[in-house]
Amino acid sequence: IGIGYASNRATKIIREDAENILELEAEKLQGNVSQWLEMNVSALRNLAHQPAIESLEVQQQKPVLETIPEYYQGIYLAHTIDTDGINIARSDDKESKNYSDRQYFKGAMAGQEISYQPLIGKTSKKPSLCIATPIERENIIQGATTICSSLDAITEQVQETDLGETGVEIVVDSTGKAVAHTNPEITSGDTLIDLSNYT
Repeated sequence: IGIGYASNRATKIIREDAENILELEAEKLQGNVSQWLEMNVSALRNLAHQPAIESLEVQQQKPVLETIPEYYQGIYLAHTIDTDGINIARSDDKESKNYSDRQYFKGAMAGQEISYQPLIGKTSKKPSLCIATPIERENIIQGATTICSSLDAITEQVQETDLGETGVEIVVDSTGKAVAHTNPEITSGDTLIDLSNYT
């Protein structure tokens, strides 16, 4: 009886310790992701209120957009989009693209203050987060201001997390698609992998 009790007690202590470690690691990662997201939203709001962006003029927007990737680590693209989903101006020298199929663009056109979409970037071809906000004149939506950030910083934090020899940490979006994983193959390819059926 004594051996059985000691064994059960040891198992319970090990389980509780493991749960505490997992909870602490999850809280730490959640805090880092929240801080990273807040930085991106702040950058977008700052950009959106620039008179050059509100002008809807390519010549005025482009120099302002070009400064964003220089000053904000991880942001690889800042761009504006007209109401049809076509780029007005971009921070890079690539040709205009059509973003009308993107949820972040649709959210901005619907008047959402901030709309998000984790995805495989059309420009970066890597897991990214794009966020958008409407460009308005006299309360009429004229387009959207958008920034896209690489998820490399989040992926690095996930890969550095130590959950023992067999533990795996994954960051998923609100639909259960993997945006960061300890195995980079899970977050490579043309689309994000749906892990919503895994528990």
